[in-house]
Amino acid sequence: MAEVGFDDTINEGTIKWAVTTENQLLVIPKFVGSQEIPHTILTRGQPVLAAGEAEMLVAMVNIIF
Repeated sequence: MAEVGFDDTINEGTIKWAVTTENQLLVIPKFVGSQEIPHTILTRGQPVLAAGEAEMLVAMVNIIF
């Protein structure tokens, strides 16, 4: 289950993500205003297993039978 605000964050545009050494996925927007946010902010500089950037979109689909 996603945290509150997750869908809004990933729908804003490019995100930065990191997987901690405890296998926790952390996500932030790439930019806040015009300021680019560094990956290190996600873990306060602690080691990570992987990190990157992604373009994602969450859409709600209603199926009516």
